[in-house]
Amino acid sequence: LRKRKMFGYDVLLKNIELTDSIAYARHIQEAILPLRKEIEKTFPQSFVFFRPKEIVSGDFYWYHSRNNKHYIAAVDCTGHGVPGALISILGYNSLNQAINDHNLVHPSDILNYLNKSVSSVFNHSERSTVRDGMDISLCCVDYNEMKVEYAGAFNPLYYFSNGVFKKIKGNRFPVGSYHGSDNKVFINHEI
Repeated sequence: LRKRKMFGYDVLLKNIELTDSIAYARHIQEAILPLRKEIEKTFPQSFVFFRPKEIVSGDFYWYHSRNNKHYIAAVDCTGHGVPGALISILGYNSLNQAINDHNLVHPSDILNYLNKSVSSVFNHSERSTVRDGMDISLCCVDYNEMKVEYAGAFNPLYYFSNGVFKKIKGNRFPVGSYHGSDNKVFINHEI
């Protein structure tokens, strides 16, 4: 009986330590997300709704501004909780690399880079059935040229034009590892 009580205490202590560790990971994940104030400066009538299902999230939003082009994305990674959060960090860093290191400007090119980046990580695995990745809507807004470019993986773009509600469908495949990913290329749409 004494061993059971000790075992129960050990499990409880490990549970508390694990929960505390994941809660700290939430602070790290939140720290990399763009400041909502920065997004609101560029898009004054916008809002961000971000409420993770678990302590950490497999979803994230991304914003980057460069050379009068403003990029914004909503991303849904495979899974939720810790597994989804790990993929979200990979996606977030790859989006930044696409623009900062590779000077990509069109959303389709950025998603194609993201696709190769994420796929290469999972292709190192001996498990050939890994199907992890993300669905994403990525827009580039250029106020100087008054245009929006969009590319998406499953997620569409909804917008109004002259009072008419419109929708552009994303490509019907995700970013990341899946069967036949070598032949898939994201399409860029311009409004």
